[in-house]
Amino acid sequence: MSVRLIRENSDTPNITNRDDARMIRYAYGGQNGFVKGRGAELSHNVNGNVFTINSGVINLQGWEVEIDSNGWSTTLSASDAARKYCAVYCEVNLSLGGSAKIDLMTSTEGYPGVPAGDDLTANSNGTARVVLYRFIAQSGNISDVNKIVSEISYIKTELEIINDRLNKLGFKEGVIDHSTDINVDYSLKRQGNYVIGYATISGGALSSFILPKNVVLATLSEYFHPKQKMELNVLGAGFAPIGTTPYYRTQVEINTSGEILITDVVNNGSVQVIFLYFGFEAEPIN
Repeated sequence: MSVRLIRENSDTPNITNRDDARMIRYAYGGQNGFVKGRGAELSHNVNGNVFTINSGVINLQGWEVEIDSNGWSTTLSASDAARKYCAVYCEVNLSLGGSAKIDLMTSTEGYPGVPAGDDLTANSNGTARVVLYRFIAQSGNISDVNKIVSEISYIKTELEIINDRLNKLGFKEGVIDHSTDINVDYSLKRQGNYVIGYATISGGALSSFILPKNVVLATLSEYFHPKQKMELNVLGAGFAPIGTTPYYRTQVEINTSGEILITDVVNNGSVQVIFLYFGFEAEPIN
C-alpha cells in the first residue's frame, strides 16, 4: 500500500499537472469558462467570412487552455450558399501526453450538439470539450454570433453578489418624514419588494378645520415608495354637524415619490385625524 502527500514539504517539485488541474477544478466549483481579466477574455471579431476569437484562457474541468495574442481564426466558404449552423469549441485530449485545440463543427439542420466527452478527473486519458461560440454562416456572411462560454468570476465576487442580493431581499424598516407641526405615529417595513405600514396623522394643516387638499402631509423614506400611485379610501375623524357621526371617509393618495396627501373627503366635515393602513409593491432596490 502506498500513501502520498500531494503537496509535501519539499524543495523538490512533486506536484503533477493532474494535481493542479484537479485543484483548479475544485476551486472554480466545477465551472467551465474563461478566466476573468486574462487577455481579451475570448472576445470575438468578424471580418467578412473570417471569424476570430481573441486572446484569453479557457478552463475546462481544471485544465487551462490559452489563446495567445494572435487569436484563433476560421475562414468560412464564401461560395457555399447553404445555411450553416456553426459551433466553435475547445477540446482537451489527455492521451499521448495531452493536447488542446479550438475547432469548428457545422450542420445544416441546426446547431450541432458538441459532445461534452469524459470526466477528466476520473479518466486520466480522456477527452473533454466546451462550446465557446455559436453563429450562422451563409455565402461568406457570418451572423447571429452568440458567446456561449461564461466568465468564471472570483469566489469573492460571487459571494459579494449573493450578499448584495440577500441584503436587498432582507427585512428593512423605514421612516415617515413630516414637518414639526404634524404628528405622525407610524410603522413602515419592507421585505423584498413589498412594503406594509400604517400611519396616524394629525396636527398641522389638519388642525385648521379647512380640508388641506393636495397638501403633502408626510413622505415615506427612500426605497419605500409605491411602484404605482395608490389612491385609498381611509378613515378620518374630526368635527361634524350636531347629530352626525364625527368620522369620515377620506380619499388619500400615496404617489410614486412617497408623498402622502388628501385628495378628497367623501362625507361633509372637517377631518383632523387620518388613520391610514397600506400595503403595496415597491420598485426593486438596484
